[in-house]
Amino acid sequence: EVVGSHKSQKIINNWIANGHFVANHSYSHSDLAKVDADFYINDIQKTDDYLSQLKQEGTYKYFRYPYLSDGNTKAKRTAVRAYLFSHGY
Repeated sequence: EVVGSHKSQKIINNWIANGHFVANHSYSHSDLAKVDADFYINDIQKTDDYLSQLKQEGTYKYFRYPYLSDGNTKAKRTAVRAYLFSHGY
């Protein structure tokens, strides 16, 4: 709901201007237990693309799993964690 919303963008810019860091929480807020790993990873990347356009200090990255769900299979967890680690999270 942030991308394309002038009001949301102003709020995010204000957070950054006040020293806060905006992190990745996925693009569509999907539950990894309900989607496949490829969709989920693409969703993270879409948010990365957006976040890379923001004028934030530092190069650290944080990701919070929506619903605190890291998936319902070991294969999903492994795939997403591998993506996150390989992209500096």
